[in-house]
Amino acid sequence: MYQLMIVEDEKSTREGLKDCVDWNRYDIKVVAEAPNGQEALNRLHEMPIDIVLTDVVMPIMDGIELVRQIRCIYSSVKVIFISGYWDMPYLKSAFQLDAIDYILKPIKLEELEQVIQKVTEICRLEKEAKQNLQEMKNKLAASLPLMRERFISRLLTGSIKGRKAILQKAAFLDLPFEQVGYYTVFTIQINPSVQTMLSKKDKVETMEEHEILLMKIKELVESTRIADLNLNIFCSIADENRINFILYSASSTSYDRTIEIAQQMQDKIKNATSAVVSVGIGDEVPSVEYLNRSWQKSVRALDQGYFLGEGAIIHYKDIDLKNEIPSYYSHPIQEQICNAIRLGREKEVKSLTSSFFQELYSYTGMNIDYVRTICLELIILAERILLESGDSKLDIGGRKDMWKKVFQLKTLKQTEEWMSNQLCDMAGTIDRIQNTKSKSIVERMKSAVQRRCSENITIQELAEELYFTPNYICMLFKKETGESFREYLTKVRLERAKTLLRNSTMKLYEIAGQIGYTDPDYFTRIFRKYTGVTPTEYRERLS
Repeated sequence: MYQLMIVEDEKSTREGLKDCVDWNRYDIKVVAEAPNGQEALNRLHEMPIDIVLTDVVMPIMDGIELVRQIRCIYSSVKVIFISGYWDMPYLKSAFQLDAIDYILKPIKLEELEQVIQKVTEICRLEKEAKQNLQEMKNKLAASLPLMRERFISRLLTGSIKGRKAILQKAAFLDLPFEQVGYYTVFTIQINPSVQTMLSKKDKVETMEEHEILLMKIKELVESTRIADLNLNIFCSIADENRINFILYSASSTSYDRTIEIAQQMQDKIKNATSAVVSVGIGDEVPSVEYLNRSWQKSVRALDQGYFLGEGAIIHYKDIDLKNEIPSYYSHPIQEQICNAIRLGREKEVKSLTSSFFQELYSYTGMNIDYVRTICLELIILAERILLESGDSKLDIGGRKDMWKKVFQLKTLKQTEEWMSNQLCDMAGTIDRIQNTKSKSIVERMKSAVQRRCSENITIQELAEELYFTPNYICMLFKKETGESFREYLTKVRLERAKTLLRNSTMKLYEIAGQIGYTDPDYFTRIFRKYTGVTPTEYRERLS
């Protein structure tokens, strides 16, 4: 209930206000009375009051001064003034103090209840707003850990720029980033062997266990304490396989010391979870605004594990930046793979892909991004061939996530197996598409012949209707049926002629016209060639 105090120097008026209104109806309880502003203030100090119903003119302290005092101390209290006509000059001051409304004397019950209803509605809305605000604050407090992680991830990837903005957001999230000091980014990667082990279990169980593993590793990293170093560690889960952490120290940390820290964390993770992790270490930077550079270098260092294998600790300084990218593979191999896919030859694709990767294995020192870019290029070319196959059921848009897979595979061996499977799968798909399309085209050609054998139908006309070249559909027809289009047309026409010879008294020239021959003599020669008798002899034998 809302708590109300009545402030009025006339006792009879106070009593009347208490008794004339059914306060419970408005969810209000009259908890205090006062004959002047000073006593009213004393009551406010003693108990919580939501609404003050006060006269304007009173001894000792009038209503205007009372509300002025209330606004300084209890800003949320709602005030309703009671005023006579002679008090009207005071009301201007009253409303400057955010009074809700006023009631003129003599007080009319209906008017009073309208004002009370108005003020309780304001109180209700404010209460709801406060509750909503508190709920939001509670949710904000509950989501702070997630917000910190998201902030660190955005900071590392360069989405947040400028030292001032970074430090302001960090302060809001209660992250003790310092304006001066040294920062180094480490990137930890869970190695493929762990993924293989988890994948053998139920999918839901695997996802749950993997999330628990990530959280466990994050907690282990955050709880690490390095002897003789005054440092802080800020950690975030980057994706399902990687965790980033920022090492802060008031003084510069040496190369050897960062390797020791990485080794200590690696051992701690292995002892607690049995997981073998690789660690990439970026350059040390002198300010939070340069963390993106350190993170990029930590990822670049970690990528060398693609060739070095599981459990590697690689500092960016260990990478040979002068190593030139060799022109290691011949474009014909790529073209041969694409041609084999286009023809739907799975075995040939598998063999060529193996040769493709054998060359990659001989250049283990090359830039990993270059290797992945080459593989992505090949996948995109193969996808383009698949798209050009023209099958409307293919969800090419849905396969876009597959391209990301090229950059998620952790070893060259994994990449070879995945690429081989994908390319062979596309070749098999195209082979099935081609077979289905070929049969469809041939069936349409047969149907056209059956319908139009009495016309002077030509392969050129059919090719135009089917949007292919005459040579292509002729070759396709021969491949699917074992006979040429001309042979099939002739066979259909002669079968139609046999039917007419059996079931009609039509003359030979009429039958010839019915099956598409304008020259009766030519019809007779063709009929005899394929049946061994003339049309006349065929009819006589039937009779």
